[in-house]
Amino acid sequence: MIQQKFVVSRRNQSQKIDNWYETCKKEKIPYVVIEARNKYADVRFDHESLPKKYDEYLTDNTEQITDKAIQIFRKYKVKGSKFSIIPFIVNIYNIPIDKAEIAASELFDLIKSCIPT
Repeated sequence: MIQQKFVVSRRNQSQKIDNWYETCKKEKIPYVVIEARNKYADVRFDHESLPKKYDEYLTDNTEQITDKAIQIFRKYKVKGSKFSIIPFIVNIYNIPIDKAEIAASELFDLIKSCIPT
């Protein structure tokens, strides 16, 4: 069975996002969401779904996460795209919608590689 790595949400789908958060928390997997619009999307990761003890693993891998998240952003950015990262939160804004799922999958895999299985 292939593991779902993210959920795609459009406006007014907060229940879908809430359900995905609960799934991520239960399964102890990275919480990655795509917020889609017509042509562009935002890709977000937040550590809140992960057990608190995983913060240590994320802290130990902060440099790797930052460097690789920036690489993901650079690979899919277009004019008007933006990126922000603070400890344990990654946001990639305004990337083409057809690239958002690839970026979300890569971001999920990156975070997953830094935490216990």
